[in-house]
Amino acid sequence: MTSKDLLALAWVGLARNRLRSGLTALGVCVGVYALTAIVAIGGGLEASIMKELTDGENPRRIVIRPGFGKREKKDAEVVGISDPVKADRIKKSIAKRTRGGPGQRKRKQLTLPALAAISSRAHVASVRPLAIDRFKARSGEDELDGAISYGVAPSSERWQRRVILGDALSDRDAVWVHEYLLYRWGYRSDAEQQQVVGREIVLSRPEEATGIQAMLSAAQAYGYDVPVDPKMAEKMLQAFSGGALGLGGKSPEEARELTVRVPIAGVIRERIEEDGFDVFEDSFSMQADIFLPQSFAEKLFAQVPSNVTRGYNAAALLVDSVENVRVVESQLREDGYRVVSIDTILERVGQVTAMLTAFVFGLSAIALVVAMLGIVNTMIMNVSERTREIGVFKALGATDSQVRGLFLFESALIGLGGGLVGVALALLSSIPGDAYVRHAIHEFSQYRFDGSLFAFTPELIALALVFAVGLSVLAALGPSTRASKIDPVLALRDE
Repeated sequence: MTSKDLLALAWVGLARNRLRSGLTALGVCVGVYALTAIVAIGGGLEASIMKELTDGENPRRIVIRPGFGKREKKDAEVVGISDPVKADRIKKSIAKRTRGGPGQRKRKQLTLPALAAISSRAHVASVRPLAIDRFKARSGEDELDGAISYGVAPSSERWQRRVILGDALSDRDAVWVHEYLLYRWGYRSDAEQQQVVGREIVLSRPEEATGIQAMLSAAQAYGYDVPVDPKMAEKMLQAFSGGALGLGGKSPEEARELTVRVPIAGVIRERIEEDGFDVFEDSFSMQADIFLPQSFAEKLFAQVPSNVTRGYNAAALLVDSVENVRVVESQLREDGYRVVSIDTILERVGQVTAMLTAFVFGLSAIALVVAMLGIVNTMIMNVSERTREIGVFKALGATDSQVRGLFLFESALIGLGGGLVGVALALLSSIPGDAYVRHAIHEFSQYRFDGSLFAFTPELIALALVFAVGLSVLAALGPSTRASKIDPVLALRDE
């Protein structure tokens, strides 16, 4: 009896019990569908995120933020303490300080001297402080209190492409304004917004840190422990007037404003899909109302003493080569700064998606285990119901391996059928799934998502089918072995 004959007999055996075979295959189908769809979603999600993060991104760039200073070493030893209880408490203290966190005062500020020291490090090509500031912006009768400014490189093609009205920036003292700022001021059409180009805009703010919150921030930067209670803060404000923070005895209301008048060079539009997404640049500038040349932005930022004391909130560092990014990043982190690069972001994204995929993969594998139990039950029932048939086969010369192969072929057909339907359902479900995801992303962010949430690869489909057939055959090993051991004489006599 050839394998072809066994396959034909297996098909006849399954067709004889269509309902039972179909329900068993349905269990395999559900397991394979869940497995294929979940793994495809995990791969598609990771691919989409990585494509978005690396689209036009400079892999040599590191963003650095103020940190908590050098941390205790994890393997620091507790010396000079014989009391084990006290030693245990000290170890807990070391563990907390190893992690750092907001409980410790920021000891590593991005001040100008700190940035200069960073720029002189080995493998550091350049350091650009991210000059983000707030002003009261006024142009004619229009004004906005708390307008956010952002410093850009005037020669950057990325920003030049977004200029829709007016001229490109240069190193002169001038600004671009965002089209949304003009929209809020009532200038809606291009013709109306064109009238704003060339007009003067006045940017103003207190010259010194006069507000209570600014006072607290400046005092903290000096290293003072300041109260949180507003009433205590008022008393502290009075105590420091004319003192260390340079208010010169003036009340906050009497403090002089820093004012600068510059022309509006042009209007910059909102980022669109064709611009791509720069992780750091677009993240820091996403709510900016006013764009200044980098040198001008740094000059205005430095005119406020509290800014100089606290330093910048972030800086972009360019490493000389991709190979040295990890080295520089590790050194800065060791010194107590908070740093992130595209490489570390991609690594974290990969770890998270891998963990989620593995977790849900395990859950979907449970469905396949249940399907295996169904196959075991089906094969046991087939063996018990077909004892006479098995006896006839063996009486006609069928060997034990051929009888075993007959039932293994039946289970393999169940697994293959359920696997094919499960993979087909997973492929079909990606159509409404992608449509829903694209709609949800557009509703949430107003940006189009043209990719796919699912990543079906030939390897994934082949693996799913092999998995389905393999588990099915594995589940049938016990019942098929039992069938091969049936004595034909006893089988025919029992019937």
